[in-house]
Amino acid sequence: MNPLLDQFISESRDTIQSIGERLLQLENAPADHELMNELFRLVHTLKGNSGLFDFPEMTRVLHGAEDLMDAVRDSRIGYSQSLADQLLEAMDFISALLDEILDGGDASLPADTERTAAAMVLTDSLRQLITAQATQEDTATPAPETLLARDPAMASCAEAQIPEAARMEAYRQIIQGQACSWMSYQPEEDCFFKGEDPFYQITQLPAPLWRRVTAREPWPAPETLDAYRCLLHFESIVPMDLQGLTGHFRYIPDQVQLSSLSPAALAIPTGDAHDSIPAAEYLQTATEHLQSGDHEGLIQASRLLLELSSPKLRVASALRWLLLVMETRPDDVPLQQQLLDDIRHGAGIDTDAANAAAPSSLAPNMRDMSDPIAGIIATQAEILALTDVPPWLPGRLRAIAASLRAAFTHVGQLTLIEGLDEALQAALERNQSTPLARWLADQALPSAAEANTVLAAPPIAATVPPAAPSDTATSAGETRKFGRRMEDAHAGPSAIKVDQAKIDRLMNLIGEMIVAKNALPYLAARAENVFGVRELSREIRGQYSTLNRIADEMQDAIMQVRLLPVSFVFQRFPRLVRDTAHKLGKEVRLILEGEETEADKNVIESLADPLVHIIRNSLDHGLETPEERRAAGKPAAGRLTIRARSESDRVVIEIADDGRGIDPTVIRRKAYEKGIIDEQTLERLTDQEALNLIFAPGFSTAGQVSDLSGRGVGMDVVRTAVARVNGSIDLKSQPGEGTRLRLSLPLSMAVTNVMVIVSAGQRFGVAMDAVAETVQIAQTNIQRIKHQTATVLRDRVVPLVTLNDLLGLDEAQVPNEDGELAVVVVRIENDFLGIIVDDCRETVDIILKPLAGFLGNLQGYAGSALLGDGSVLLVLNPRELL
Repeated sequence: MNPLLDQFISESRDTIQSIGERLLQLENAPADHELMNELFRLVHTLKGNSGLFDFPEMTRVLHGAEDLMDAVRDSRIGYSQSLADQLLEAMDFISALLDEILDGGDASLPADTERTAAAMVLTDSLRQLITAQATQEDTATPAPETLLARDPAMASCAEAQIPEAARMEAYRQIIQGQACSWMSYQPEEDCFFKGEDPFYQITQLPAPLWRRVTAREPWPAPETLDAYRCLLHFESIVPMDLQGLTGHFRYIPDQVQLSSLSPAALAIPTGDAHDSIPAAEYLQTATEHLQSGDHEGLIQASRLLLELSSPKLRVASALRWLLLVMETRPDDVPLQQQLLDDIRHGAGIDTDAANAAAPSSLAPNMRDMSDPIAGIIATQAEILALTDVPPWLPGRLRAIAASLRAAFTHVGQLTLIEGLDEALQAALERNQSTPLARWLADQALPSAAEANTVLAAPPIAATVPPAAPSDTATSAGETRKFGRRMEDAHAGPSAIKVDQAKIDRLMNLIGEMIVAKNALPYLAARAENVFGVRELSREIRGQYSTLNRIADEMQDAIMQVRLLPVSFVFQRFPRLVRDTAHKLGKEVRLILEGEETEADKNVIESLADPLVHIIRNSLDHGLETPEERRAAGKPAAGRLTIRARSESDRVVIEIADDGRGIDPTVIRRKAYEKGIIDEQTLERLTDQEALNLIFAPGFSTAGQVSDLSGRGVGMDVVRTAVARVNGSIDLKSQPGEGTRLRLSLPLSMAVTNVMVIVSAGQRFGVAMDAVAETVQIAQTNIQRIKHQTATVLRDRVVPLVTLNDLLGLDEAQVPNEDGELAVVVVRIENDFLGIIVDDCRETVDIILKPLAGFLGNLQGYAGSALLGDGSVLLVLNPRELL
């Protein structure tokens, strides 16, 4: 497998996991727009990466998922549980494809009709969600394209920036049936580092009718210019419909502003102010021609006034637009009336009727002001001049009223606000802009000079304190650095991905170093006892201390590399709980705590299956249905808590629920019926011992076989898996209140600390995790109870066995000179057992290797290790020996 494909699979798995997490989070917060955008970016990134390889089924499904997420993000359809189910199914399909690619080891998938058919069905189901919901919502709400097409901000943008010739050309094309759209594209500053090419995006569009490329901020000096920081801003009129343009920029929708262009949005006169052209008589004549439908008379009168006007005047621009409209759309009376009103405003002619019909007569006075407040008021007047009646008109009117109130308050003209609320109420009742427009036209606004004087004065309580001297000094004292490359300013990556095989190799090497280090004490003893060189022996022991410290530090450092947070396993549980609870018809609230707790990678991975089994059992057997919980006085939704924490050198994981709990009586009866216990054992079992029977092989309380339980594979699988990593499991339950399982696991399995014991002339090892204590017991204190030997140790009866009997060695255990037997007390679950041995020796750190070949079937041995003197140490597994 090539490195690029290997990296793609690794990153894709992480991305799929993140997508699943975000989908589950959205179920609890469907209105979180930021979370929705992040989810869309993840799906988009995954789809883009898959395009680097020949994975057509993967790209097809991700394309459909991206379309669906784009529709949700744009509020075209709503987020729902069925939608989440469909997307999760799509991610499962992608995950299966990744497994297939990993098994094949090739950057292309062989043709497979079944896989292709499944991808097509899945993609169709994703797209049908868009079509079905969009069809339902179209009857109630206008599509986003309609909203963009009627955006009044487009008019002021075109008036201020787009030349009249370009707008007229776009107007003609729209009249002829060619859709045109306005595009404003601002690439992100670091777009080049994301594989985006703004110039390529622009050049792939049809030839624009008008285009402008500017910088979003002044260009810096050449010596400080960063060539990899994009500051460009593209604006253009494109002969393309909004849907096609949206599709072109679908991967970067947050970087573009798109609007459909309508004839009315383009027909906006621009130019200089009026210079005493006799327009009053023309307006009277033109209005009569327009009202009577005399098109020819209106055209002739307009051409005559146009000849008398300077081409640069706003009046001349309005006349040119009027003639073009009369030529192409003679029946568009509202647009023709709007242009006549604009000529009236440009000529400075003011009548009450005109003010009522065209409230934008305030615009010339306000445009003379230099302050942005004047522009705000003028913009509101232009919006009120629009003749459309969209469904969102009440919201538009309220926004205009709020803007006007704020503008007049800012300039200190509080008296002008009188009557604003009444005018707004009238406009809302009539669903027309006219009452609010008439109110704005009737206001006696200050002249340009007065307005500038008022606007120049700072508002009360708005004085900004001067900057602190220290800030100014810091700003002025910054040192400019020249000739510095941009990449020099960035630090290297804070983390790198390392193949696990390389880390395992380091662990093997440190294991060999530990073996070599452990050989030094034997070498020192041999130098002193055999050769009689005590000074050399002392030096060897000194070097041993140094090597021991270095080896311990190296071992700890490599161990830290192998540590993983338990979130590596926990992250799969929200999806498991969600799907299982949905299948069982239960409501479950999952609580995860301590996800940052770390343990060795092998320990973490070994937890996956046991925890999944425990959670499924809790959902199936432990938690009740909503009806049962309500009847028991509990909330309808059950609570399942999974928490992790560190205790000394171990990791503790608890799984607790507030369900029905476990009834010891039921456990006893089931165990007796299945033949797991006999009648005598049934009578003397305590409640806790009865609860522990659920760990017996083949035990199950399920009444019928399902895909969740009842197959005879019980909690014994969990106990075996936990014991395999030298862990322990503890169960507590209270009927009607819930169940708690506690797993205690070692931090690491790489290096094991063992105690060396001697029996029958051979050395064995016992993991220190299992050793509770070592004692010397006089033979007189050993009693026989029925067929079992035992002793009383610290007021507790501890059963005893001999190691030679466990190993099948036909030799008696050897006591010491005082007639005492060495006993290693080991902990098995919550019970203690004493193993009689010949002697207890030192503790050593070893690298435990599992037994291979037919020796691997010897369950009584956990593995083997090489000691410093070159001998092999067999490490016992006390649980299996019994």
